[in-house]
Amino acid sequence: KDITGNAVAGTVTDLNNNPQKGAIVTVQQGDKTLSAATNSNGKYILFPTAFTESSFTAKAEVLSAEPITASLTWNKTAGVEWNPQIDASKLSSTVYVSSEDDLVMLSKAADQLHGKTIEIMEDIPLKGKFKGIQLPEILYNKGTSITVHGNGHTISNMTTPLFIGYSSYGKGNLSNGTVSDLHLQGNIQDTTTSIVGALASSVFMCTISNCSFEGSITGSGRVGGLAGYSEQTIYKNCNVLLKNMSVTSGTSAGGLCGDFNINKIYNCYVVIKNMSYSAAKGENQTATGGIGGAVRDIDGIIENSYAIVEKITSVKLFPVVGYISTDRIWADYLSTITYTNNYTCGGTTVFNAPPNSVTQAVDVSKEVVGAAPGSSTI
Repeated sequence: KDITGNAVAGTVTDLNNNPQKGAIVTVQQGDKTLSAATNSNGKYILFPTAFTESSFTAKAEVLSAEPITASLTWNKTAGVEWNPQIDASKLSSTVYVSSEDDLVMLSKAADQLHGKTIEIMEDIPLKGKFKGIQLPEILYNKGTSITVHGNGHTISNMTTPLFIGYSSYGKGNLSNGTVSDLHLQGNIQDTTTSIVGALASSVFMCTISNCSFEGSITGSGRVGGLAGYSEQTIYKNCNVLLKNMSVTSGTSAGGLCGDFNINKIYNCYVVIKNMSYSAAKGENQTATGGIGGAVRDIDGIIENSYAIVEKITSVKLFPVVGYISTDRIWADYLSTITYTNNYTCGGTTVFNAPPNSVTQAVDVSKEVVGAAPGSSTI
């Protein structure tokens, strides 16, 4: 028998009847499932028109809490109302993620992630349901503080940044947090938000360690392998392997960070097979570097790191970093950033670089020198 036109609806609350925004309610009958997230009033509605029997199971999940389950029976004329209550006293500060569905749940509860620790428990191959986590539109270092433990696992087949920001840098950022031992893979394409990085659009005052991205990235504005915009952040033992980095327009591009300010980068490397810039003729392309694009302040460290770019198309590429803000004096700026044991492509090796050496354009036709063995291939 077909049951159509009926709804499963209700409100998810805690034990004090406070509505739970972002809870995921799922109904299932055999291999047929349907889910919805609650709104700011804790309300949801589902129309499981594919169900053919009168009974089914229902589940309500709130971030970092034990799910509530029930067996429900259809009222064929009026549908069914289900109002599950979550025991908020059992909420945990740790969220365990093992599947794409878990990532989708995080995305629907993005405004509840502040202060949470996310444990990635399995390799997660994406199949198209997860489209990134858009953090609340809060400015700069008051953004969402999250700890992510990748535990050596990989999130693959990505098409969007893991943490998506907004068109204005500094909004919707990952801040005052840590990300460790997380590996990302995919083909990131985002030409709408103007700030693009595989890990996060914007990063403020974080520590990123033992993380990587492998794949391709296309974007406009500020484009980076891990972060589009990065400020006061420490990167340790990170690497980016890009088959293609394409900048369609914008202000800055770098293999690790597109636009960065007062970062400390240790033991990181970038390998880019092809870097292209397809912006309109005459657009500023000088903010393009192997490690970072535009650098906007006077302090920072890049140590024991290197970048290799095998092919460039319509790009004026600089060895380590590209453009430096025009409100800074070149010599003054470069006297306060530390370059130690850094390698770059095109036969240009930087060891404690004097001011002028970072402005030298790279000739990629020359042999790579100084790079670690086997580092010039992906």
